Amino acid sequence: MSNGQIKDAINNQLTINHRYLNNIIDRLDTSNSAPNSDATAALQSAQLTQETLTALNTNTGNIIATDITSKMSKGNDATLVEAQQVGSYAMNESTGLFQPLSAHHSNKSLKTTDAKITKGSDVVLTEAQQVLAYGCDFNGDLRPIKVGDTGRLIVEVDGIRKNGTQIGWTIANGATGVSTEILMGTHTRIAFYGDTNNTFNANFFIEYSQDGVSWFRGSDDNAKVIIISASGNFYDEEIITPPRVRLSRTNNSGALETINLYWTQL
Repeated sequence: MSNGQIKDAINNQLTINHRYLNNIIDRLDTSNSAPNSDATAALQSAQLTQETLTALNTNTGNIIATDITSKMSKGNDATLVEAQQVGSYAMNESTGLFQPLSAHHSNKSLKTTDAKITKGSDVVLTEAQQVLAYGCDFNGDLRPIKVGDTGRLIVEVDGIRKNGTQIGWTIANGATGVSTEILMGTHTRIAFYGDTNNTFNANFFIEYSQDGVSWFRGSDDNAKVIIISASGNFYDEEIITPPRVRLSRTNNSGALETINLYWTQL
């Protein structure tokens, strides 16, 4: 091989090397803001410590160190108005470049990773994504949601009262009447109260049902509402487990009975 051919071969190789290095530098450009996966160790010299970020300046070729502590601020735990901003990156499967995760403009979901997160079985969750859930307490601080030994969520429910009435409920003399069916829903306690013009018969009886068709009555001592004979007012409070409840009443007073029934569920 002549000296001219050797010189041409060297120039060609230098040109190839130059293009290769330029390609690596282009991939490290700040538009991607993250190192390329196939860049060399020398050009990927980025080190993150607790207070300082050290990285390669692709414009000057110099290694620079930047104090990032003063540039990151934390916001209020409750509002997150001024919370520290964190960028997330993922590798583009087609180009091999790292790119910032982007959100779809309509629903703000991550269009880059939506299809790449796998879900496990609903029963065993062996491959499910792990997510931590937090709630805000009365002081405005974030607290992790807790579960018991069996994995059930520990909650404290504020009781919500629900009121109902049946005004002008009438029962003919010698007949037995029943009140409106009351659905318990998520309530476990109920209080019956009101008044009647029949002070001859002492008791209302509580009846229970699952389906609203078949009704059952407990023992007299555990399922009755005592009427105050002097005034006709009555009150009773019970813990109820079945989903439906009602009152049953027999009128032997010798006249039409009129009842104003109120109840409160908790």
